[in-house]
Amino acid sequence: MTALLETTGLTRRFGGVVAVNDLDMSVESGEILGLIGPNGAGKSTAFSMISGYLQPSAGRISFDGRDITRSRAYQVARLGIGRVFQHSVSFRRMSALDNVLIGFHRHHQTGLLGSLLRSGKARREEAALRGEALGLLDFMGLAAVKDEIPLNLPHGHQRGLSVALALAARPKLLLLDEPVTGMNPSESALMTEHIRRIRDMGVTIVIVEHDMKVVMNLCDRLVVLDYGAKICEGPPDKVCVDPLVCEAYLGKGTFDAA
Repeated sequence: MTALLETTGLTRRFGGVVAVNDLDMSVESGEILGLIGPNGAGKSTAFSMISGYLQPSAGRISFDGRDITRSRAYQVARLGIGRVFQHSVSFRRMSALDNVLIGFHRHHQTGLLGSLLRSGKARREEAALRGEALGLLDFMGLAAVKDEIPLNLPHGHQRGLSVALALAARPKLLLLDEPVTGMNPSESALMTEHIRRIRDMGVTIVIVEHDMKVVMNLCDRLVVLDYGAKICEGPPDKVCVDPLVCEAYLGKGTFDAA
């Protein structure tokens, strides 16, 4: 495998607080990488820098062979990095289907005039994107609620809709920030299976998640942060018995992935 994303010396300071400190990390094409650590370890801050919502104080970010260190969020999205935030992000008073259709906005080929005049090309493009949006909803198990607004959906469906909206941008790399938080066991198991299927579609995934059973069973490799610094990385079975990880994350003992 080859590295799709690399960070070198990535650092973010907020005044005197160093939220992320000299982070070297690589994400290989086709893998599911878990970025884990205690609360306040700097995981979401790292995501925000990678996705262009925060500018690094120091260091470099490379994506698909391109330096994106100073790129803005919209530029990063155009290059193929999608992000699902901790809290469901959607147009809450529009239907689930319309939400996903909005996610395709940068893929529209028909110009404004053609769209206004409802040209044949515009109608064909609209039909194709609608079909793709319906396919994404079906993929996430949401076909039956395509006409519902997010406000009326249960938490698990709202999270699934956020993922479908991110996938509509056709990302090469998907950043998932706590995708199963607040879910019951059956919802969590379903989301875990969706994430595997997304990877099987050819999308590389980095996941931040506190549910260690999900992380241990889902991820190919883990990177562990503590106080903004990387303290360990490697396969889940090796990371879970590392003394530094056990001290930082659990105090004593190991992760229980049973």
